[in-house]
Amino acid sequence: MLLPPRSSKDLHRDELRPPTPHPECEYPDTVQEEEEENSGCRSVRNDGVHTGPWRTPSFTNPSLIIARRSKEKEPMGSRNDRTRNEEDNKRRETATIVLPPEIWNEIISWADPSTLAVLARVNTSAYSLAMPQLYSSISVPKTADTSKLLGTLCSPTSHDYSCFLRALDVPINCGSCEAVNMALRWLPNLSVLKLKISGKIGWPFQGTRLNLTQFHWEVLQDKSAPPTIEHAGGPSGLSEWLESQPNIIKLKLVTHERIAVSESALRKLVRASGPMFIVSCLVPGRPVDTVQTTPRSRDATAGMSALGQSTGPLRHLKIVSRPELDHHRLLAILSESNPSLESISFEICGQVDNMREFLGKALKDLPKFAELQSLSFCSRVHGPLTTLDASYYRLMAEKVQRSCPKLRRIYFPGVMATLQPRRKMSDMLTEFSALLVSGVRDP
Repeated sequence: MLLPPRSSKDLHRDELRPPTPHPECEYPDTVQEEEEENSGCRSVRNDGVHTGPWRTPSFTNPSLIIARRSKEKEPMGSRNDRTRNEEDNKRRETATIVLPPEIWNEIISWADPSTLAVLARVNTSAYSLAMPQLYSSISVPKTADTSKLLGTLCSPTSHDYSCFLRALDVPINCGSCEAVNMALRWLPNLSVLKLKISGKIGWPFQGTRLNLTQFHWEVLQDKSAPPTIEHAGGPSGLSEWLESQPNIIKLKLVTHERIAVSESALRKLVRASGPMFIVSCLVPGRPVDTVQTTPRSRDATAGMSALGQSTGPLRHLKIVSRPELDHHRLLAILSESNPSLESISFEICGQVDNMREFLGKALKDLPKFAELQSLSFCSRVHGPLTTLDASYYRLMAEKVQRSCPKLRRIYFPGVMATLQPRRKMSDMLTEFSALLVSGVRDP
């Protein structure tokens, strides 16, 4: 049967009509096809007539057709649909953790608490990473109320937080001593404990089994009040408790109580801080290399000699002193008992009328320190600095360097001098001879 010839109107109408897609063709949305469409690619009908800027059907991937057909036939909520959703959810959960946990912990350790709090609300994986860092350390100001915090740590529902906590810095008084004792019983992983005591308290370590590496015991007592024992543990309660802590590395004790521990206790102690009558009992026979102490006139000489009995040896020393002490005598004792000191820092507490005269007397005939690299004299109260004072301090720094060949930095009130390393005379003569020889050979 012959069809009637098509008129020009029919041909024009067919050109404007969009082509009917093949039932088994696909139109995947790809960037390449969009670029082809934008560039003006035209599809061709079976009869060879151009039909406009339509995309060319793709028959190169039959698996897409099969997948589309199977998806269209599957009802909503089918087994395959649920499996696919579960796989997508699992993929989303694991997409955030593509690094080992050790790397994540190192990255998160640099974040501040506010960032950690936001990270903990992302998902369960981020929560497990952020919580140990967020609650690893708690520090409370001296005047804050710790009753709610200690009550939370003691509650059975907060056992996760107690397992995370590694460092605790809280004030303690008569009213909160029992709560502190109860909290210390619930903290099995605590390694750093800092207590600021005000007033008379009970014994906060009753029934505790702590294993600390750093311990601070600081009594906030009025200086005008008579020295008394601030706790109910007895005259030797603190000393006996320190015997049960063999892993303490850093120890700070600011108290009126006399400390007497056996030679086998505190064998890992590296840093000690406190009054001279306490530090002089802790340093001998232990590997202490850093000390901060406050000497008094009656125990300064004996205490400085005791610092030389460290097995460390002692390398860094900070002395919080008063202007009436004989600092020249202290330096002479240190040069004899601790020749390996690398840094010495004096922090003067009190008014110094004439700082230039004070320093000239303290540094007169300075004994030799073979390893000394830093020397500091700081004053909490000092007058204005003039240009003449600055020049005087710099000249004094060069004079001090003659006794300490490795000295690199000297700090005086208002002036810090960074010195160049001094060269031996033999090295200077060798360099000068080489210059002479090169000058003779040069035409």
